[in-house]
Amino acid sequence: MSKNKKIILGILSSLFILFIVYNNLVQNSLYGIYTIQTISSSPTLEVGDKIIVSKLFKPNRNDFISYKRVENLFGNGYIDVISRLIATENDTILIKNGIVFLNGINIDKNLSLKHNYVLPSEEYSLNKQLFQEKQEFIYQISNETYIIQLEDHIASKLKLQHQTNDNPVDITQFKQTPKSTSLIWTIDNFGPYIVPENHFFTLGDNRDNSMDSRTHGPIPFNQYNGKIINHN
Repeated sequence: MSKNKKIILGILSSLFILFIVYNNLVQNSLYGIYTIQTISSSPTLEVGDKIIVSKLFKPNRNDFISYKRVENLFGNGYIDVISRLIATENDTILIKNGIVFLNGINIDKNLSLKHNYVLPSEEYSLNKQLFQEKQEFIYQISNETYIIQLEDHIASKLKLQHQTNDNPVDITQFKQTPKSTSLIWTIDNFGPYIVPENHFFTLGDNRDNSMDSRTHGPIPFNQYNGKIINHN
C-alpha cells in the first residue's frame, strides 16, 4: 500500500471515530447545539446566536443553562429553555423593585441586563437612530409616551424611568408557608423565597420580557439539559 493511501485511510479512520463519538454524545444528551429563539436572555444572548450546551460540566450560579420546562399551551409536554442560573437549593431569592438579591446580596449590579423603560416621545426622536441600530423593541402607548426594552446602562445615561412590572406571580407553585402565601408577589417584587432541595431558580437577562422561574417555578435537577459552554 502506498504512503498516500495509508495517510488517506488514517484520515478516514479518524473521521469515522469522531463521527461515532459525536453520535454517542448527542444520543446520550451529553451535549447539543442550539439556536437562540427568543429575546428573554438579551442583551447577553441574542436571537440567532448559536450555543453549545454540555451536560458534562457542573453549572455554577450566573451560568446560562438549558433545561426542560413543562408546556401545556399546545398540549402536554416539555420545551427546551435557555436561561441564567441564579440560585440553587437552599438559596434565598428576594426581588425588590426589580432588583434581585441572592442570600441578601445584590447580584444585578454585576450583570448586563435589560428592563422596560418609559420613553418620552421627544427622547425617542432625539435617539431614534441609536434605538434603530440596536434593534430595540419599542411600543407606543400614547402620542407622548413609548415603552422600550433597553439595556440598563443606556437607560441610566438617558435618565429613563423603569416601567414597574406588576404582573402577579402564581405563588401556589412555590409551596410557601401560610404566612408567605398571604402576600401578593409580582415579577418585580418577589419573595423572599428559599429554593427547595434538588431545584434550580432561573431568570432571563431581559427581566421584564422573560418566562423563567418567576412564572413557572423552580426547575427540578432532573430537567437539566446542560450548561452553555460556548456561544457566538
